[in-house]
Amino acid sequence: MKSFFDFDRFEELSEADFYDRAPFPFFDPTELVSPEGWELLRSELPPVELFEQKFGKRRHSGQIPHDRFSLEYTDSVSLSPAWQEFIHELRSPRYRAIASRLMGVESLSLRFHWHYTPTGLGMSPHIDQHRELGSHIFYFNSREWNRGWGGETVLLGSERYFARKAAPRVGDFEKRVDVDCIGNRSLVFKGRKSAWHAVRPIECPPDEMRRVFIVVYNTKEVYWRVRDWLIRKKAQQF
Repeated sequence: MKSFFDFDRFEELSEADFYDRAPFPFFDPTELVSPEGWELLRSELPPVELFEQKFGKRRHSGQIPHDRFSLEYTDSVSLSPAWQEFIHELRSPRYRAIASRLMGVESLSLRFHWHYTPTGLGMSPHIDQHRELGSHIFYFNSREWNRGWGGETVLLGSERYFARKAAPRVGDFEKRVDVDCIGNRSLVFKGRKSAWHAVRPIECPPDEMRRVFIVVYNTKEVYWRVRDWLIRKKAQQF
């Protein structure tokens, strides 16, 4: 296997097409990871025993908690050789340059984490933190996953203005784009003040979970690095 990630296809993504999408800039390509690579990575996902349990964490303004298991990547996390190589590719100057171009910045820093979400949960509409320029979400749900189980990322848009700390419902947005989470797919989107998004409620069997790996594109502004140091934020950036 030459590589996990298809850099050529990622480079072919046009900024004009990206910014022309509604409700905000996004792409949802298939097979940016090679088919055999995706199968290998899916079969060797980190075990849930390594994850932190984030349940019942209070959010501002009455937003529903984003309950899930979460694992932050650091150089010390125990991963299979396949996952180590995949993340090595994503940490490369080539990937970073393409991501920077799509986000409209000269450079950015990267943060990596996995989220596993059990049945009965979802994610309420929200906007990501100010530091986050955008994200690249890779879906690693099981081959058995079907649309009746939910788990789609929903991109939301409205003519109305919702403050960042508001708690709107999915039905409050006139524009709703459901991004398929089945198979070898990923989603790249640009964060904005109006980049509201959510996750459809998950109704899978109890032995299944929605599984995603996320590359977060963070600003390199000094303010955020100092703030993270002051509050002892554990997430490692690259």
